[in-house]
Amino acid sequence: MEKKQSKYTCRILIILIIRILQVPNTLLKLIGNPLTCDPFFLSTIRQSYTELILALGAEPLKPPIPGIGRPGLFNLRNLQDMDKISTWIEEKEVQHCVGAGAGFVGLEMVEQLVRKNIKVTLVELAQQVLGPLDPEMAAILHRECEKMG
Repeated sequence: MEKKQSKYTCRILIILIIRILQVPNTLLKLIGNPLTCDPFFLSTIRQSYTELILALGAEPLKPPIPGIGRPGLFNLRNLQDMDKISTWIEEKEVQHCVGAGAGFVGLEMVEQLVRKNIKVTLVELAQQVLGPLDPEMAAILHRECEKMG
């Protein structure tokens, strides 16, 4: 039996350096090895695209406060981190938690926890949620967050 080919195709490339990004021509010139992530494999790769997602990633901030390494404190960067958090929540029957950081990932986490009927206190160092947004846009989102409790 012949398999139908999906109309959606996604290629994930883990690259170290984007050398040239030509948006009008939908072309990337990349340096690195997308298969091994070898920083010393300096070949140039040309990759055309129809849609491009740049997932730059970032290292979560761990403030230098006492107890930062104790059990029950988590960073969320990948699915494995999410699995650890979910397991902890189920095993410990968590009813209230604190989220530090009101960026995209932090707000998504809060939303999912609220859906599980877990009370969440969100702490953000900046003046608003989603720092890159204009203050007017962030104010709308802030009100929505408050409505959720």
